[in-house]
Amino acid sequence: MRISTCICLIATCSFAVGCAASASPQSARLHGSASTKSMVIQGYGLTPKDAEADAVDRACNSLAEEFHLGWTPAPDFLLEKKMVRFGEKSEKASEIAKEFGGRIHVVQMTLEINGEQERELRQLARQQLMKERQKGSLLFLMGAACLIAVVGGYLRLEEATKGYYTRLLRMAAVGIVSVLAAGLWYLR
Repeated sequence: MRISTCICLIATCSFAVGCAASASPQSARLHGSASTKSMVIQGYGLTPKDAEADAVDRACNSLAEEFHLGWTPAPDFLLEKKMVRFGEKSEKASEIAKEFGGRIHVVQMTLEINGEQERELRQLARQQLMKERQKGSLLFLMGAACLIAVVGGYLRLEEATKGYYTRLLRMAAVGIVSVLAAGLWYLR
C-alpha cells in the first residue's frame, strides 16, 4: 500500500472518530433551566482568607458535580461574576488546628447562580470539551504522521543499504518510535 493511500485512510478514520465524538451523549446533557439556584457552603482554614479560599474551591467542585460539566470552573471566575457571597465567620477549636496554632476559622458562603450565569458556565464547559477533543485529535494525527514517517524512512534506508544494516535500522526505528510515543504521552 502506498504511503499517500495510508495517509488518506488515516485522515478519513480520524475525521469519522471526531464526528462520532462530537455527537456523544455528554454534549447532549449540557442544556439547563433558567431559574436561580443557591447553595450554602462552609469553608475551613487557619486564617479567614484560607477559609474563604477553601469555600470557593468547594463551590467550584460542587458546580462541576451539580451541573455535570465535566470541567471545574476556576475560583476567579466565581469571584469575578459575583456568584459568591460570604456570610458569618467563626472560630472553632479543633485537634488538627492545635498542631498549627489552636483554632480553625469557619466561613459560611452562599453560591447563587442565575440562568445567564448557568448558560455561561455551560458554554465554557463546552469550549473546554472542544479543546480537549481537538487536542486529542491533534496528538493522534501527529503520532500517526510520525509513525508513517519512521516506517517510510526505515523502508527507504532498508532498500538503500540492501539489507546490510537491517538490525541496526530496526533498533533505530524502535528507538525513534519509543521516543515519539513518550513525547506524545507527555503532551497528553
